[in-house]
Amino acid sequence: MTDRPALARRRFLQGALAAPFAVPFPGAAFARLAAAPLRIVTLEWLATEMCLSLGVAPLGVADLALYKEWVGFGQAQLADAQTLGARQQPGLEAIRRLQPDLILGSVLRNQGLRQQLQEIAPTVLINDLTDGDQLQMVDQAWLDVCAALDRPAAEKAAEFTAFLQDRQRRVAQNPPPTRSFVLAQLLPGTSHLRAMTSDAAAAQALGRIGLQPAIQDPDARFGFVRIGPEALARLAPDTRLLLLTDTLPEALAQSRLWQALPLVRQGQVRLIGAHWAFGGYDTLAALVDAALAQMMG
Repeated sequence: MTDRPALARRRFLQGALAAPFAVPFPGAAFARLAAAPLRIVTLEWLATEMCLSLGVAPLGVADLALYKEWVGFGQAQLADAQTLGARQQPGLEAIRRLQPDLILGSVLRNQGLRQQLQEIAPTVLINDLTDGDQLQMVDQAWLDVCAALDRPAAEKAAEFTAFLQDRQRRVAQNPPPTRSFVLAQLLPGTSHLRAMTSDAAAAQALGRIGLQPAIQDPDARFGFVRIGPEALARLAPDTRLLLLTDTLPEALAQSRLWQALPLVRQGQVRLIGAHWAFGGYDTLAALVDAALAQMMG
């Protein structure tokens, strides 16, 4: 049996938001709902994390199992959430069955589906298709998600700023042996890494506490580049390589090419744990603390 009040409410919201969402990319892609939505689905992990940070558990999440594996933040709140297919191509019927009040997605992944999503429910697409400082993108995404959920944004943003200032004071008072770093993910089955450039949100956060990202590449899209042993060999030997993993694959650790790298010989490779480098304030704070601990030792 159809919940008529809920259906009427969704139709009201869709009508009320029709004008703002008519603005094509790259225009503003958010609007404040008339009332805090109760039924939310998320098609992008950044939106999922931000909802959970606000204490709002989405009913459905794209790539749910992978979110729990790669991001992990707030996953206990997702015990009853349903998977909605892949982030790039979410299942529209699965979304429709949940009868959401609000859909949160990504310009990068979901812009092509915007009209179809809006036919189901009001849709907010985080503008993650941006160049330059990716931490500014996170800041704006937080404002947009809070606006869509009708939740205050200032307190959490201020807490993150205060957190970075506190870690900056710690670095200033007790300088690490080196400030230069490369933050990178392993690429399975290869000797290459996905390295964060100075524009990456995580690198920006570490830069604000007084550390120095060694890879400067303003032309890199989304704040990362693929680098191999040759690029690693050109880094200054005091550069600390912070790997986002708990274990180093044995095949890589035992390879002669890896062992010959100056930063490996200098003992500058550190494993900081499988932290997600493309998240919001909560995952970024955890990454910053893990990285700082390995920079200080």
